[in-house]
Amino acid sequence: MYYMYLGTMQIPIPPETMRTKIRNRNKEISLIDGDINIIKDPGLTEIQFKILLPNQAYPFNQSMLNQFDRAASYIDQLEQLKQSQDPFRFIMVRMTDGGQLLNMDNIQCTLEDYSLDEDAREGYDFYANIELKQYREWGAKKITIDKDGNGNTVAKTESTRSTIGHAGCPGIVAAKEGDTLQTICLKNFGMKLAYSNLPIVKKLNKIAIPAVLAAHQQVQMYDAKFKKGGIPGGVLY
Repeated sequence: MYYMYLGTMQIPIPPETMRTKIRNRNKEISLIDGDINIIKDPGLTEIQFKILLPNQAYPFNQSMLNQFDRAASYIDQLEQLKQSQDPFRFIMVRMTDGGQLLNMDNIQCTLEDYSLDEDAREGYDFYANIELKQYREWGAKKITIDKDGNGNTVAKTESTRSTIGHAGCPGIVAAKEGDTLQTICLKNFGMKLAYSNLPIVKKLNKIAIPAVLAAHQQVQMYDAKFKKGGIPGGVLY
């Protein structure tokens, strides 16, 4: 029994097969007396699989909360994962039929590519071909060089803002037909920051029901008067 998650989205029907590729970064060079292999750390892990997105009820649907969701809902969530430009957790839980945990993958990934297939022989269902790539957080570091009490030179390293998240969030966003405050926050803040900023944006715009927005409604994403150093104020970064 397998359970699979892409961020907050549980895959309703885990795939029959999944390929995990550990990329090689070793370098082979030629010397006078022969070739040698310079061993390096492995590259970013790549994961590929194909999933069924149901448009009808199946007894083997493993979604614990959204068994009645249809393919369109999962397609929308895949689009949000791609457009958010933020990494998310890929989680695969492997268990025996008796409920014993075998092992689990929990990898920070990005959605590299996905494609959707329709086939008349499969009825109304969709298939999604998913390609994920491991994400390793990176960023510039600030190094301060000083002297300690004994006169020795010491260096203090300080990480800058995380590479996850967007400082370039627009101040005003116009809602499109079918938009909700949740989808607007996901698109503009990214998966990691959307739900922590949702109540702040809701309060700022005095929106009573986040799920109901009119087409072309103007949504203020942050309070501009608190913006300092290029980082929006009133939201969490």
